[in-house]
Amino acid sequence: MKLAFTDKNLRELIPPADKAQEVYWDLKTPGLQYVLGRGGTGTFVAVYRRDGKKVRETLGRREERTLPQAKEAFRVALGRVADQKPTEGDIRRAARSGPTLA
Repeated sequence: MKLAFTDKNLRELIPPADKAQEVYWDLKTPGLQYVLGRGGTGTFVAVYRRDGKKVRETLGRREERTLPQAKEAFRVALGRVADQKPTEGDIRRAARSGPTLA
């Protein structure tokens, strides 16, 4: 569902009762999503393409980041992708997929 992201609009969203989460796209910032879970937790997500592949990168929960901070993190992530540098999400994924003790 598309929505103009404002603090007021995001606060007024009602968590979905019939599914696990609802995804909202910002009308003014293509590629920026707000995912609202059944429990009421909202998460900002960046969606972009890197090397032809679609990438979804978590920017932070609504409790952790304000809307302006999420939009700035989105712009930074897209800039890093354009410069072919790793984003925060790339660094987190690399750390998770490192060597294990198994």
